[in-house]
Amino acid sequence: MNADEENAAVEKVVERLEDRFPEVDPDVVEQVVEEEHHNLDGNPIRDFVPVLVEHEARDRIRSEFANASDGTLYVPPGLEP
Repeated sequence: MNADEENAAVEKVVERLEDRFPEVDPDVVEQVVEEEHHNLDGNPIRDFVPVLVEHEARDRIRSEFANASDGTLYVPPGLEP
């Protein structure tokens, strides 16, 4: 997978997670995916990066943003849209 293919696949991750978590601001979803993508910088094997990014970003969004008991969303400092 070359860099262009990887970036296109990561953009698809953003789209899927925005659809899965419509209650989370799309800018926050994009930022979480971007952070998780950068966490894998320097990894020599890139074929599975989009899958790993989606898994980690989905788990973060689910735990940090989409499970507020009072129906509101918690957005940690620095991730405000």
